[in-house]
Amino acid sequence: MTGTRGRTVRPGLALCALTLAVSAVLLGSTILNVALPTMQRDLGASNTEQQWFLNSYTLTFAGFLLVGGSAGDRFGLRRLLVWGTAA
Repeated sequence: MTGTRGRTVRPGLALCALTLAVSAVLLGSTILNVALPTMQRDLGASNTEQQWFLNSYTLTFAGFLLVGGSAGDRFGLRRLLVWGTAA
């Protein structure tokens, strides 16, 4: 397949990138779920507060993935990878 600017469209590669991004968000949520009992014990958080922890973490992480994708399109994926690694 050829895109609008003569570039080859690779749907399989796009699917792999999307799968990796979603897996990163889910992995972060899983880690937070494992930490919730300790957070409840140390902070005295109720069930509602634990839901807020999980939802705010997941939404923030997903939002940063969108910003990172946009920045990668604008500045170049390789450059963004180098900046992220250095940070």
